[in-house]
Amino acid sequence: MTALRQSQETRPSAVSLAGKGTWKWSNNYRRTLRAALKDIESDCQMSPHVFRKSVATLINAEATLEAAAAVLGHSITAVTAKHYVKKATAAPDMSEILDRFGKNRNEKDG
Repeated sequence: MTALRQSQETRPSAVSLAGKGTWKWSNNYRRTLRAALKDIESDCQMSPHVFRKSVATLINAEATLEAAAAVLGHSITAVTAKHYVKKATAAPDMSEILDRFGKNRNEKDG
């Protein structure tokens, strides 16, 4: 822990340790992402965080939350669910149920 703390003090701009024990810098992530977007001929300006959220949301929708967490490197799904997977914005269509509810209320009142 002391070594990690000392490393963080000497490398304040580092984002995290890579798999090989080397530092990953935020600019490296951004450069790689820009290159990937250029390869697919996209004019999209996307931050690494938005990209991770998009990937997590897609994997959650097409596979599982556990798979999305694993791809992002999260050991538990709670972080993935809370911070990365987009919440549904549309409620399910319950108009038939609500219409029946309204009809029953009108019959009792009438």
